[in-house]
Amino acid sequence: MTALDIKPPASGGGSAIWPPRLPSIAQVDLSHFLKILRRQRGLILGTVVLVTIATVIAVYQITPIFTAQATVMLETRKSKVVGIDAVLSGLTPDIATIRSELDVMRSRTLAGRAVDQLGLVNDPEFNSKLREDGIGAFLSAINPLNLLPADWRDAVAGGKTKEPASDEEKQSLTRARVIDAYLKQLGVINDGRSYIIRMTFDSSDAAKAARIVNKHADLYLVEQLEAKFEATRRATDWLNTRLDDLRGRVRESDRAVQQFRERNHLLEARGATVAAQQLSELNTQLTVERAERSQAEARLRRVQDLTRTPGGIETAAEVLASPLIQRLRE
Repeated sequence: MTALDIKPPASGGGSAIWPPRLPSIAQVDLSHFLKILRRQRGLILGTVVLVTIATVIAVYQITPIFTAQATVMLETRKSKVVGIDAVLSGLTPDIATIRSELDVMRSRTLAGRAVDQLGLVNDPEFNSKLREDGIGAFLSAINPLNLLPADWRDAVAGGKTKEPASDEEKQSLTRARVIDAYLKQLGVINDGRSYIIRMTFDSSDAAKAARIVNKHADLYLVEQLEAKFEATRRATDWLNTRLDDLRGRVRESDRAVQQFRERNHLLEARGATVAAQQLSELNTQLTVERAERSQAEARLRRVQDLTRTPGGIETAAEVLASPLIQRLRE
């Protein structure tokens, strides 16, 4: 009987105490533990190997993550350009506007521009298909679903997956997945107490994270300027259209006025109407006729005075200057 084989006292009585006292550590037989270890050595070694493999895989998967940050302040002061107040006015400082700008910064459109300009479709960090030659291939190989037939995998996935038919569809699907990965690593934060918006981006490369977050902020600012310029262009086009309409109306009004003048003989010549010119000419002729009449009346009165005087008619200046009187005298 070993040191651990403890039996209760016999039922026949006696002075034995139950439960008995446990043996001390010094009294434990180590050979019993060694026997247990020898019997379970396969399980213990297997557990150690599995834990080691799992640890190696986890350590291999863990990569350092760097976070880059860019800060953007919303402009609340209104900028008046070319007199169009409502076109280039600044943002209104309210919560709804700030939330709208946050949604714009997180939009897929802006993320898509950044992905295209930075060429992230060819970056293995965002395009998972480019990582198939590394740990991704290993994980894909040990994935139990890949061991099943294609029909079974489709059934497990909830239906047959539609494969892209053309290269354009494949590129579009890849680009959409890259944008999804991009948005997962992008953060846009506002504390709700200021107009400062912080953009953050996580990446395994510090320089890449800084380059991406700066590019994202630049694209947002450029988009704001493009929106303002587009609004200005639309307003200018509308004003030009309105001016053309008003010019047409002015031409129609001038044409109607000209037709009215022609119907009523109110044509203009040298800045005045024909009737006004005719009236002016008649006034001039009337003035000349009145002057000639006055002169004739004056001569008549003088002749009458001379006829009352004997020999006076012959001394009249008109008589002396007359060629007929001179020839008669000769």
